[in-house]
Amino acid sequence: MEMAMTTEEFHSYVSETARYRDLPVPYCQGAGVDIASQGDAVVPWGMSFDLPEREFLRYSSGNPPKGPIHLRGYADKLPFDSASLDWLYSSHFLEDVSDWLPMLSEWCRCVRIGGYIVILIPDK
Repeated sequence: MEMAMTTEEFHSYVSETARYRDLPVPYCQGAGVDIASQGDAVVPWGMSFDLPEREFLRYSSGNPPKGPIHLRGYADKLPFDSASLDWLYSSHFLEDVSDWLPMLSEWCRCVRIGGYIVILIPDK
């Protein structure tokens, strides 16, 4: 049985984004969003997007986000106009999703032609 993290453990946990933050930065220029960021967007100018508050707290074992969450909702229904983003970043989120196609289609809708969708997923 997995134990929930304390608030101190949650805030001191080094996220995958923090470990590899330097890799996606060249692709995260202009207007963009970090999906499921837990309030720790990949770049300071990026919008942080996460689950509605009640669901976020359940997912995070009751721990608050690590920083501001600018937008809340579901990653398959983003509140952006078509082709309005230069980039979209998601780290260690898709492995929790059973059907990627609707989500990836929505992400492609939001990112302009020539923009970037940067996805990090575990290899194990």
